Amino acid sequence: MSRKSYQKGYVSNPIRTKDGLKFVIRYRQRTSEGKWRHKAETLYGLSGKKAAQAKLDERIRESSPQETLTPDLTLRACAQITCALLIAMG
Repeated sequence: MSRKSYQKGYVSNPIRTKDGLKFVIRYRQRTSEGKWRHKAETLYGLSGKKAAQAKLDERIRESSPQETLTPDLTLRACAQITCALLIAMG
């Protein structure tokens, strides 16, 4: 069984621009090949760093893989299936 790991991402300090405050958030996304890809976004119009952290948490939740369900196959059931297949094959 693999170990669970949780990413926190990164939120920059507020950066003053002529359009107001901006924050840069960074996190990782899993690609279809199973590798990690770094992602960075610039966020405008947020009230503070806590709001930027909330947006980052939302992005991480959206990009995280959903919980996979394990089948209810026990060792005994697997052995019974294997024996049945061996008997059927002759």
